[in-house]
Amino acid sequence: MGRRRTQRADDTLRQLLLQEHRKRFGPGGRWHIPGRVSEYEQALVAGEAIVVDSGAIMCALLHAGLPSDDYAFGGRHAGKQWHLDVDGALTEWTAEDQAALDPEPEKHCKGGRTCMRCDPGHIGRQTVRVP
Repeated sequence: MGRRRTQRADDTLRQLLLQEHRKRFGPGGRWHIPGRVSEYEQALVAGEAIVVDSGAIMCALLHAGLPSDDYAFGGRHAGKQWHLDVDGALTEWTAEDQAALDPEPEKHCKGGRTCMRCDPGHIGRQTVRVP
């Protein structure tokens, strides 16, 4: 007679974040957009390093029944961003970390797009300096 295998829930932070994201944005979720591929979900599944905010961590922990008060409003980690690395270590993401990755710190909009604040004439490039 073979051994009976039981499947355990993976309780790592990455799995909790993925579970919470799929509940909200996956098929059947309130915010699901058919045909849209979530880069956030793909990064979580692939085990890549990602930056998450304290609100996402709070929701994931709260819905898993784990203590989440530190990440809630008024908690010591509220309003912060966090770097979840490939090993699962969580460290605070600071403005200095972001600046080190930003090739054009003076540019307001990123990703080849512009917004109404930096391109009021809709010409496709930044024409107004935005702080």
